[in-house]
Amino acid sequence: MKAKKYIASVILVIVCLLAFTACNSHEFVFSTDIVDNAVVTEKIYEFRATATYGGEVCRMEIICNGILLDGENGKYKASLIDGDNIIEVTAISGNSREERKYTITYRAEFDISTSLENAVIKNDCVVFSANATFNDLPCAVVVTHNGNQLTAENELYTATLCLGENVFVITARYGDYTEQKDWTIVYGEFTLTTDIKEFDSVDEDYFFRVAVSYNGSVCNLSVTVNNVAVKAVGNRYDVTLQKGENTILITAEYDGIIKEYCYTVRYFDDPPTLSTSIENNNTYRGSIFNFDVTARDGLGAKLPKEGVMFAVDWDADDGMERFVSVVGISLVWDDNTMTSYRIRFNSGDFASHANKAFILKVSASDSLGRQAFEEYTMTYVPTEYGEEIGEVAFALEGFSISCGYFIEPMWIPIYEGIPFSVTLTDILRERGYEYTYTGELQSGFYLASVIGLDLTGNSIADGIWERVSGSYNRTLAIGSSLGEFDYGSGSGWMYSVNGVYKNYGFADYYPQDGDVVRVQFTVMLGEDLGGGGALGGGNTGSWLDDNPDYAPIMKALADIQRSETADKSVYGQVVSVITQWNLSQSVMNEQIAILKNAYGV
Repeated sequence: MKAKKYIASVILVIVCLLAFTACNSHEFVFSTDIVDNAVVTEKIYEFRATATYGGEVCRMEIICNGILLDGENGKYKASLIDGDNIIEVTAISGNSREERKYTITYRAEFDISTSLENAVIKNDCVVFSANATFNDLPCAVVVTHNGNQLTAENELYTATLCLGENVFVITARYGDYTEQKDWTIVYGEFTLTTDIKEFDSVDEDYFFRVAVSYNGSVCNLSVTVNNVAVKAVGNRYDVTLQKGENTILITAEYDGIIKEYCYTVRYFDDPPTLSTSIENNNTYRGSIFNFDVTARDGLGAKLPKEGVMFAVDWDADDGMERFVSVVGISLVWDDNTMTSYRIRFNSGDFASHANKAFILKVSASDSLGRQAFEEYTMTYVPTEYGEEIGEVAFALEGFSISCGYFIEPMWIPIYEGIPFSVTLTDILRERGYEYTYTGELQSGFYLASVIGLDLTGNSIADGIWERVSGSYNRTLAIGSSLGEFDYGSGSGWMYSVNGVYKNYGFADYYPQDGDVVRVQFTVMLGEDLGGGGALGGGNTGSWLDDNPDYAPIMKALADIQRSETADKSVYGQVVSVITQWNLSQSVMNEQIAILKNAYGV
């Protein structure tokens, strides 16, 4: 009996021991990819954290810097602060819990770099780069010079230095983080001593002296004339000028700082030239007469308007020369190509000299005082306002867009005191066309569009299309309007008088008897018509090979148009030829001969 009790006691002890052992086998097992004491450069830190207890998944409580994090499927995100971040990971199972702590260090670091310290200073300017990274990632920078923000061009900054301290501040920004660094450049003063001056010379031998200092210290000098180095004897430089413009470049250097001085000396021995649009021995019935003057020096450069002068001999028939200065000639327009003037025959000194021939002298002086002049005998015959004073040959053209004449050459009457803007709009209305314009009929008039034209077959001519095809429409849908910008940015209406493209608008043009007026559609600011120079570009402004004179054939065609009996077959053949873009002068001459042979005009 005692043995049985002993066995039972032993079994009870074993059972208790097994139960105690089983109870103590329930431990927390953590699984995480957090690396304790890690240093990271991303502000958002992502990690996994799970745990089991006795083989069962635990509930997790994750706290970063005192903030409880939400997670899903064991994945968490923490927003880190600069420096050390404490992540507390707690596993919970029933009344049991266990905590682990990890330290994650967030490094918010900028690296700002610039070439300012070694940048070349030239002509008071410094060009430099400025870049920054944040935790090795490129970030935005703001660069200021003495408080003024600079803008980069091709990743380089340019600043014009002032005398004394120049403070540059480069501020790097990444999100909410910023950092700045300062650089200071102390800039001194260059002093140039020279007897060089920009002038026009008739002597090819020229000498000059040069000395340059920086803050009182002598600079190293190099001197070139037309890109050829010139050596000095002492501080004197002797050179032989070339005909035309001569460029003298002085380069001073002190301790890597460079300053350049550039001068232009022109050498020429040819006198100036002068041409005008005035016809000699002409009689004028319109009281307002516009004319153009082109005056150039011996190198072909346009002389300034200040060098153009006028004088009048009021009695052209007395055989004596008595020129006096005159009042009554005003400036209309001045550009790089020509200068336009206006005579008001019924005002100023001209008002008391009507019905009597006088001589107008137009002269131009170059910078050396040499002159060119032309003389014209003129007579003004007064008429009443609105009275017919003659006719002009007129045409409306679309040669550049393969449309020929919209209005074929015709004679139209002109009237005293009426600007051509009024005459033009009258013609368009009479032909059944509508139009739009900017400005006013009496001032600033610009023909914006003509409505109702036949645009069948319109297409930019081949030689023009080769130049503008990148940004232009070659053809237009057949519609009722043709005007500015229809084909591209340079397209629109312009006009010429007697072969000259005017640098002023229709409202400033007062026609005279016998003028030839072409109103033409241009594709590229007159370049396709031979009239690009009317915009003041300083050159011929022509894509045409010959740019033939249309005045004779337009007058002939207008005469034939007026004839009610003339057979128009040859006329039509000639028109089809001369309306081709880029006509040669030889073909023009052939067509004039054909008209003369057929019509005697």
